[in-house]
Amino acid sequence: MFGYKIGDPAADLSFDATMPALAAASRRYRSLAEAADSLLPPPSPVAVPVAAGEQDRASAGTRSGGSVFTTLSGGLGQLSAVLAKASGAEVRTAAMARALSPAPGAPGAPGAPGVT
Repeated sequence: MFGYKIGDPAADLSFDATMPALAAASRRYRSLAEAADSLLPPPSPVAVPVAAGEQDRASAGTRSGGSVFTTLSGGLGQLSAVLAKASGAEVRTAAMARALSPAPGAPGAPGAPGVT
């Protein structure tokens, strides 16, 4: 997985360090929601098509219409299986990983073009 940072949480992962624009806006507004809203772009003048029966949900979401929370239609849990199938990768769910390395001949593997 990506997106993890190791370091001193108090210094490296503070609100100011990770989201400086939101941190600054939070000091100017009464709530974090108001601060976040102030950072959003203005509404788009183009109408956003909405599926039948979804009008109420769309109007309650982002300024462009639609929910701020979204996922794949079948759920995010399907992503790894779809990616594995598309890539041809072998996925072992009951195995402990001690190291990861590229397959022989794959970009970045020892002996691959451009790798010394």
